[in-house]
This record gives sequence, C-alpha cells and structure tokens, in this order.
Amino acid sequence: MKFQREWREDAVKDQVSLPRLKAMTWSMENQSTTPANRMAVINLRLQETTQSSSGETDVKFQITKDTLEAMLRSMYYIRDQLSNVGATSSGQALRKGQQ
Repeated sequence: MKFQREWREDAVKDQVSLPRLKAMTWSMENQSTTPANRMAVINLRLQETTQSSSGETDVKFQITKDTLEAMLRSMYYIRDQLSNVGATSSGQALRKGQQ
C-alpha cells in the first residue's frame, strides 16, 4: 500500500485528475417494508477538473444497512488516517530508525 505522499507524486507524474465531491443527497426507498428490505439511495455530484474538460457527473446508487455499516467503518478508518498523517509518518520514521 502506498502512502498518500507517494500516491500524490504518482498521480502528478501520470497527470491524473480525480473528481472531487461537490454535493451529496440521499433518500429512503421501501420505507413501508421491514427494516431488512429498506434501502438508501445515495446521489453524489462529482466535479471533474481536468485540463481538457470541466464538468459535473452524477452518480446514484442504492445501499443496504449492512453495506452502509461496512462503508462507514471504512470511512471512519480513512478519517482517522487523515487525522494522524503527521503522527503516523513520524512514528514510522522513528520505528525504521530504531531497527
């Protein structure tokens, strides 16, 4: 797994432009059914910012409670990694120096 800095360097070299999240909305489907059959519909609006074009893309998908819970666990992990970028990098450098 590459560290964020290495990934960014590779992206710049390859001139890859990733879309950014511009907006998110959601709604519930199957509200009158049992909780196991309910789904959320997620709408994401992504902002494309490449050298050749600039525009927006809408992505729409359904997600169950179980899938949402797994996704949220992953998102919390990502949040924690983003919060600890400086501490993690320093800690890894320290551990490498101690070997």
